Amino acid sequence: MKHKKVINHKEKPKESVRYVLLNSPNSLRKDVLLNALDMVKVVKDYEKYKQLKTQKIQLFSNIKSIMDDINDSFHLLHRKLPLDESLRGEILHKNTIIKHNPITEIKKPKLEEFSEEARIRDELRLVENRLKRMGF
Repeated sequence: MKHKKVINHKEKPKESVRYVLLNSPNSLRKDVLLNALDMVKVVKDYEKYKQLKTQKIQLFSNIKSIMDDINDSFHLLHRKLPLDESLRGEILHKNTIIKHNPITEIKKPKLEEFSEEARIRDELRLVENRLKRMGF
């Protein structure tokens, strides 16, 4: 059987009370009380912040679940509806739409007919056509 060890604590001798002369003890008390009130306000604001943060997290989770329901309903509706005739050229692939446009031949005009302004307009048209083919 083990015996409990008894620890004897030596008491520290108490220090004598010291008095300090203050020029304005009332203003010091007032400052201490005002700081205490400020701390209470900070704690209240922090509690309010924690409440708002939890409310925000809850609202975002609600929004996420609602958006998931909307997406599921949209995909279900999309699967049930027939394709429109105007959509025949489009292919649905993993929830993305890829458009297939026929490739058109670009005719190069003769160099004699070009002025600086016409050349810039034609280059601009070529760039716009390339962007259209890319889907932009």
